[in-house]
Amino acid sequence: LFAGHIDIFKSYNLPVVYFCHSFIEEKLEFNPQDVTLLSLEYLAQQELFEKSTLIIFLTHFHRNKFINKYPLLAFKSRVVYPGIDFYSYNHLKRKKKILYVGRFSDEKGVYDLACAFRRFSLIFKDFELIMVGAQEDSLYLLKIKEVLNGASYKIIPWVKDRDRLLEYYKEASLFVAPSYYETFNFALMDAISCGVPVLVSD
Repeated sequence: LFAGHIDIFKSYNLPVVYFCHSFIEEKLEFNPQDVTLLSLEYLAQQELFEKSTLIIFLTHFHRNKFINKYPLLAFKSRVVYPGIDFYSYNHLKRKKKILYVGRFSDEKGVYDLACAFRRFSLIFKDFELIMVGAQEDSLYLLKIKEVLNGASYKIIPWVKDRDRLLEYYKEASLFVAPSYYETFNFALMDAISCGVPVLVSD
């Protein structure tokens, strides 16, 4: 799948380090409609598991989850907690905005968040839901928009510019992480570093 690049690196005794962010098998369970694309990702992840010199996980929770499925990973994996540049977080501009940043999928709890905010907005009409990370023109996105019809919200495609992304955090009065399987991700760390109160699923 990697056109032999990993094997070339290894033939020169170069280490191959894989930063593992998500479990593709779980994505397949939650998003069966994307089976063609995710099947390729699954094959790529299997190759990385097999051929990587070192695999890095964000949390012990994630590492243990993978080891339960693939016991041999215990011998070539480590947990490295991500760092944050605190100098980026200043000049906060709190507004009545509730923020979500991440992939749009069921395992991330995005649909549940949309349903909850729709009910919330019936009482607190001056709040706005900001959702960053949408895949444009997907069926899942249409489902989210249907639920939020009548509420105040903005859905924004993934933001690659870090300074622009930080502006959303600085304006938020609450950050929500409704994921079904993550305990602590980059977006949550960004929110905490900005001093934004966070609401996290258990």
